[in-house]
Amino acid sequence: MKKSVIFLAIAIIVLGALSVAAQEGRGTGRVRGKVLDEKGKPIVGANITMVSDEFTATFSAVSDKNGEWAIMGFSGGMWKITASAPGYAPKTKLVRLTQLARNPLITFTLKKGEPGKAALAPGSKKIFDTALEAYNAGKYDEALAGFQKFLEKNPTLYQTHINIGNCYRKLNKYEEAIAEYKEVLKYEPTSVQALTNLGECYAKEGHLDKAKKYFEKVTAQSPNDPVVFYNLAEIYFNAGAVDDAIENYQKALELKPDWPPAIIKLGYAYLNKNDIPKAVTYFKKYLEVAPDGPDAPVAKQLLEQFKDQPPNK
Repeated sequence: MKKSVIFLAIAIIVLGALSVAAQEGRGTGRVRGKVLDEKGKPIVGANITMVSDEFTATFSAVSDKNGEWAIMGFSGGMWKITASAPGYAPKTKLVRLTQLARNPLITFTLKKGEPGKAALAPGSKKIFDTALEAYNAGKYDEALAGFQKFLEKNPTLYQTHINIGNCYRKLNKYEEAIAEYKEVLKYEPTSVQALTNLGECYAKEGHLDKAKKYFEKVTAQSPNDPVVFYNLAEIYFNAGAVDDAIENYQKALELKPDWPPAIIKLGYAYLNKNDIPKAVTYFKKYLEVAPDGPDAPVAKQLLEQFKDQPPNK
């Protein structure tokens, strides 16, 4: 009976470990803004793209007749928002957005095109949106072709290599994905998203030493961000490096005490090591801080099954 319980828990862990990664930056956030020219007049049809170094999700919008745009459905964090329009030099702003409160209005004032700064090629917005839709639908081959076509039309938008790399990663073509992420590092050596995804690819190939080198660069840039350590823990866990996963879940919890996702994952991780007493400790802790949380039913079930477990393994 005990053995079957552990197998059940392992299945739960594998599914649970994918939860944050699957969301890929999606949430309940909302942000609005305007795109104006130098005279303060609205720019109609400006393309707005929103990307993050923490998540793989990309959001987009188009300004209306009043130059206004809106994006919703994202997670809180640092986001790069770029406004571009034919005949104008694109502009990017790095802003911290939240899901918990109203975000400030973000206004872009675009100048007429400058040398060396090309506007988005005609028809590119539709190509990108179609590729993104295919990606979100799990049609990764179709998405890959779309993102590659978009990059051909807009070769200066190096961030697209992230999207292409993500498609290869979903297709388990890790060598190709690694090459794409490294292209991003040529332009932006500190890109958290590229560094994290490189580490994940190497981890999935079983090259944990290489993976750790990239992860160390990520944590050096964001030493106080619990989400960074949490996501690294998820990658380690899926790669079978449970001890490394535990270390990073604990770092996340040190930075954000009583954080339910990190607490429950520590319980699952210790259960995977068959360290039942420690697993029980974290399951109880989870129910204290999140009695109605999504993992509460599983935590209660496991505690019930382990209630007669001796204190030592």
